[in-house]
Amino acid sequence: METRLTKHLRLLIVAAVLLLTGACTAAPGRLRTQSRTIELGGAESARVELLMGAGVLTVGGGAIDLMEADFTYNVARWEPEVSYEVNGSQGELLVRQPEAREIGRLSGDYRYEWELSFREDVPLDMRIALGAGQSTLDLGELTLTAFDLDAGVGDCTVDLTG
Repeated sequence: METRLTKHLRLLIVAAVLLLTGACTAAPGRLRTQSRTIELGGAESARVELLMGAGVLTVGGGAIDLMEADFTYNVARWEPEVSYEVNGSQGELLVRQPEAREIGRLSGDYRYEWELSFREDVPLDMRIALGAGQSTLDLGELTLTAFDLDAGVGDCTVDLTG
């Protein structure tokens, strides 16, 4: 288990890297909301990879299709990248935030939020990698065959009851 000192050191390193990388400053623009639905296709199970550098992530069940998502953001170049393909009987879903090197130099308030719902009866091998932010992972109703979480700094709540 990570000690408090290690967490603080990790936070300082992340903050320093964010401040030192890139030279541009991004100003938040108009708020955009984008919805995406990913159909299961011919897959019987899916490998899901969620990669978010910074923001608010909410994951749960209740989707009719493999994934139903709402993305909200106000920095245009942060439009989430979503790809899905079926290989044999397994789907491969990747949802990722584009590189966000300017996070440490944003002028004004930025918003970056994902609300993702998954179909509960599909076996999922799920990997989530988070940099900084807040996440609520309500996974108890999902059919997880594997789960890997790499959380950086911020608040992360994981609920596996169900």
